[in-house]
Amino acid sequence: MAAADGDPMQINDQYQDILGGAGPQPDFEAMHHQVQGLAEQLRRCANLPTVQGPAAIAQIIINHMDERFNQVNTQINQVNTQMNTRFDEVQQRLDASEQNAVARVQNSLLNDRNERLTPLVDPLTNDPITNFPTTPAHIDGLNIGALNPLLIALRKSLAGNIARKRQRLRIAIGLTPMRRTTTETGA
Repeated sequence: MAAADGDPMQINDQYQDILGGAGPQPDFEAMHHQVQGLAEQLRRCANLPTVQGPAAIAQIIINHMDERFNQVNTQINQVNTQMNTRFDEVQQRLDASEQNAVARVQNSLLNDRNERLTPLVDPLTNDPITNFPTTPAHIDGLNIGALNPLLIALRKSLAGNIARKRQRLRIAIGLTPMRRTTTETGA
């Protein structure tokens, strides 16, 4: 019999001869090609990444995102620290300015050269100014070596002679300017 050679076409023809047209019959040749195609597709499944592959890729992405989030968080923390430092500096200057304004008003109300001055603070650091004069009379006895550091601490000019520097210091700490005496003007 011709069907022994395994040719699907011959098998299909013989099957049709036996059944004698009893309705639609299966197409063995088409089934043969589809099974071969399925086998080929199943062989290709070996090329797919394992179940761990997508999870490993996802973990790499998550790790990278965590790294970036940590970097951004670090940068935000650095900016926050810088901003806090700046705010603290501004607050310190505002506190110094307020304290100095009050001290100037108190000093402007003194009636006697021997009354105690209210000391001012460094406008940037809010620290007490070293060797601040204790009385208005004390200012009159300061030499240039003592005046210059006071003017520098108050961020005032060092220009001029000793009389001008004393006058600048008096005004800077809230005292009314002294009128020149006849001995200072040379008259």
